[in-house]
Amino acid sequence: MASQVAHDAYDAQTASGELNARPSALLNKVTSVLSTSYADLDVREALETLDQQDFQNTPEARRQLRLQVQKEVIDCNGEIIQEFGHVAEQLKHIGRIISHLNSCCDEMQRRVSASQQETSSTVEETTQLLSQRKELQTKQHIVERVLGHYSVSAEDQEILTTMHDPIDDRFFKALAEVKRIHRDCEVLLEADNQTLGLDIMERTSKILNRAFEKLYRWINDEFKNLDLESPQMNSTIRRAVRVLAERPMLFQDCLNFFAESREKVLLESFRTALTGSQQQSGGQQQQQQTNTTNAKPIELSAPDPQRYVGDMLAWLHSTTVSEREALEALFVGEGDELRKDVQAALERDPWERSRGESGTAFDGDKALNELVNRSLKSVAGLLRQRIEPVITSYEEPVGIYRLASLLPFYLSTFSKLLGREASILGTLKGLQDLAREQFRNLIKDRVLEIQDSGAHIIPHDDDDDLRPPSFLEEALGQLREIMKSYDTSFTSREEDEEEGFHPSLIEALDPFLHRCEELATEMETPRKEIFILNTLLPTRQELKPFEFTSERVKELNEKINGLAQNLVRNQHEFLVRSSGLHLLLEAIASIEPEPNDDDNDEAGEAEEGVLKKVSHLQPFQPEFLQEVSHKLDTFLPSAIMDAMERLKLLRDPKLVNDVTEDASRRFCEDFERVERNIVVLDEFLQIQPQREKMGTAENEEGEHEGMVSLRECFPRTSAEIRVLLS
Repeated sequence: MASQVAHDAYDAQTASGELNARPSALLNKVTSVLSTSYADLDVREALETLDQQDFQNTPEARRQLRLQVQKEVIDCNGEIIQEFGHVAEQLKHIGRIISHLNSCCDEMQRRVSASQQETSSTVEETTQLLSQRKELQTKQHIVERVLGHYSVSAEDQEILTTMHDPIDDRFFKALAEVKRIHRDCEVLLEADNQTLGLDIMERTSKILNRAFEKLYRWINDEFKNLDLESPQMNSTIRRAVRVLAERPMLFQDCLNFFAESREKVLLESFRTALTGSQQQSGGQQQQQQTNTTNAKPIELSAPDPQRYVGDMLAWLHSTTVSEREALEALFVGEGDELRKDVQAALERDPWERSRGESGTAFDGDKALNELVNRSLKSVAGLLRQRIEPVITSYEEPVGIYRLASLLPFYLSTFSKLLGREASILGTLKGLQDLAREQFRNLIKDRVLEIQDSGAHIIPHDDDDDLRPPSFLEEALGQLREIMKSYDTSFTSREEDEEEGFHPSLIEALDPFLHRCEELATEMETPRKEIFILNTLLPTRQELKPFEFTSERVKELNEKINGLAQNLVRNQHEFLVRSSGLHLLLEAIASIEPEPNDDDNDEAGEAEEGVLKKVSHLQPFQPEFLQEVSHKLDTFLPSAIMDAMERLKLLRDPKLVNDVTEDASRRFCEDFERVERNIVVLDEFLQIQPQREKMGTAENEEGEHEGMVSLRECFPRTSAEIRVLLS
């Protein structure tokens, strides 16, 4: 209907453009209709209401439209009022019901108040009972938790205390649980009431004591048949030892028992290695047979003392290394846990701590070394019994020295292996001292034997042999072997070589050199020097190749140089006396003035006075000089040969040449001195007549004119002497 009206309005608007002449009233209506906004909510609702009516667009219908709409509104309002009347009746009914409910509630409240008064005591009692019930439930829960945490099950207690049950993982698990309970009891002891804590601690302490006693006995039983050489050692016993370390006293007793057991086993093993006989039983015998099947008995090498002693020491070293490795795997295989357990036990138990060293931590390596040391105690005693007779019966100084040099190597080895406090070191040190004492005794016996034998015979002056005595050559041969042994021994690397070998050098060499010096005391020079040099030169030759004898070589060089200088002086004296030159030298020395540089005039006068004295001496008379010159000419052709012939018994040609050359050089210097004095004296005698011609008598003048030149009487020159003596 509304769309139809809109359509008509549009048509009317269209027609208005065509009918401009229509009345203005119609125009106004059309304008009003067209200006109406259909977006207004009221207009839209009116149009929607109009659409719902069966409206016919007729004049009559348009006139009745308002009345019809008002009538509908009035009818609608009437219906609403009628409905509200029904609502009012319902509200009145509800009010009556509420009033009835209020009266019922009041009655119920009255009755509840009465009942509450009657049941208040019961409710209070019930509340208290419920509170007590809750508290009891809480306590029951706590007690169950405490009992579950601090109680030892019957099964665990049986595992820990029954001796016939084996030691396995169940035992260690139960033991750990009991230790936990015992440790947690410290919390209970902090409470005001300590009864529970003390009771639980007492019961767990008894269980722990019996458990550790069972573990102690089981370990001792295992130690009786323990095979340390087995590559697959039972891990249970290692764990048991570590656990037992928590009780230091039981642990120490266990170690003592183990040490005694191993001491017997190692002693029997050593005897078996010596003799090859089997004396063990059971598993030990089987193991020992396995180890010694391919090894020869050590006593088979007894004829060779060095090999015999070396084999025993090598066996001892090998056994010690194996024993320590096995014990380390047994007692220290769990890392540092063993030391921690023992230290914790000492700190936890004041009684155990008071027995030990106060303030000293447990040293696992030291304890291990002590255990190995105790295991080797009997072996060390048997070793001493076997080696001592070998040393005391040894009669070869070189061999006994090699034994004495072998022992320091094992001393150092065992010191590094077992520590410096090991008792085996005392045994080896005693054997070393015994070997050195035996070496000194053999040297002393040899010296006494030399003194008692024909070696003390002194060579006579007419003997053509001044070679070193046989006993010295023998001693040098022994010394050579001793030095080679020391040079390759462990001692030369560990000690200062010079100081380390010095005592041995004194013992092995000095007695024989002293004996040679005693033999030379009754000889004449130069035989004395030649004999001593013949003993010192080969001695130096033997000592030179070794660095640790350098100081002694220096001492020998000083002695040799001193003796060589003695020979030089002796040879020089031989040349001077054999040539007759000593008379001239003695004359010159008797009147030669001391040098004076203060006054040249006084020095000249003194020299002139000396020349006058020399000119009157018999050795400087022409006849005497001719005799000396003749004797010198006779001596010079064979002078060197004669001098060297005197040293032919010296066994070092180079030293003979050096001594002779040095003596010849000194002789030439003496000859130059004599020649210089003769030339000066000859010049003095030639110019003296000219100085005294004015005051001399005629007979003196004739005497000077008839004097013979001294140089003509003694024509040899220094150059000729050097050529002849070169």
